[in-house]
Amino acid sequence: MKLLQIRLNRKSFIPLYSQIYTAIAGMVQRGQLKTGDSLPSEHQLCHHLGVSRHTVRQALTRLGREGLIVSQAGKGTFVASKPPAKHLAIALLVIGFSEQIYQSRQGVYGSLVRGVAEVTAAKDVLFNIFHFPLGSEFAACLGSVEPTLYDGILVRTYENIREEDIRALEELGLPYVIIKRRIPGQSINAVLIDEVKGGFLAADHLAGLGHRRIAVIAGPREIQVFADRIAGAEQALAARGLTLDPDLVRTAPNSIDEDGFRCAAALLARPSPPRALFVASDLMALGAYEAIRQRGLRIPEDISVVGFDDIEVASRLSPPLTTIRTSYFDLGQSATSLLLEILARHRPEPVEILMEPTLVVRESTTSPTEGET
Repeated sequence: MKLLQIRLNRKSFIPLYSQIYTAIAGMVQRGQLKTGDSLPSEHQLCHHLGVSRHTVRQALTRLGREGLIVSQAGKGTFVASKPPAKHLAIALLVIGFSEQIYQSRQGVYGSLVRGVAEVTAAKDVLFNIFHFPLGSEFAACLGSVEPTLYDGILVRTYENIREEDIRALEELGLPYVIIKRRIPGQSINAVLIDEVKGGFLAADHLAGLGHRRIAVIAGPREIQVFADRIAGAEQALAARGLTLDPDLVRTAPNSIDEDGFRCAAALLARPSPPRALFVASDLMALGAYEAIRQRGLRIPEDISVVGFDDIEVASRLSPPLTTIRTSYFDLGQSATSLLLEILARHRPEPVEILMEPTLVVRESTTSPTEGET
């Protein structure tokens, strides 16, 4: 009987039983568990993995149903003598998000995972997800992924992706696709949002309504997506003969509601506060809404607000938030489809897929009153 080396991610959106199934199925498909090898008993697996017997039984039942293992009364559970054809297996790595950001974006990550899972389920591909918290080194995260268990990797990082990260991926030897991060001037396998266009659409909408002093709230400029969104806003204003006042740009270390509140409160406390906000993250916009209300102001009568991402709650705010729509579900689908094309050798050269954002106009924006542009 072999002791199975299985890492469970208890913060993952993937159920524990599914993670156990994926790990054991991968070992069988790659020959780490060979025909006739004995598996630990249910009790041993429960103790070793720290899970319930029901969880273990769900995993073993699925393995048996798919012909990977067979149970013999009084003897134990063994790898089947004729395991089915090999399944592809991919891993999604979510790296460097603080616990606060990770928890505040459960719906966003859930959409991403559902997009990945829809493609893998349709193609009969095994799928697992790993979450590495703030401060994790990229290379160390890759070292936690056993390359013999997976055929390819999807990567979603909070920080910018770097050239040394790509080298580490290439040294691992597994095909990869990066989600929502790029290296300017370098071709890598990536699925991206046109962040510049998104920023352009947001600021152009406000300027088109007649606003002239438009403020921007964003996450750190050091993160490329926020720099791109700000750059897009600058381009939109320049196209209308306007400029983005640097004093009306506020950035914060994280892109969460508390940061949005602090940034909006600072802007509204100015002697001449802006009457239009482009908040480059819907989560930050939640905080901005609260700061506006605490100042006794109304949205959009006193101040217009545009967000970015169109997270699920955006349409349920009061008033519903005008925002830039980007679909994490579509990102997950596109990234997974691209990775499978690479694995099938249909994409020999690095490929970047650029997804177009769209403006969703709701009730949080309006034209300024006379004298308040």
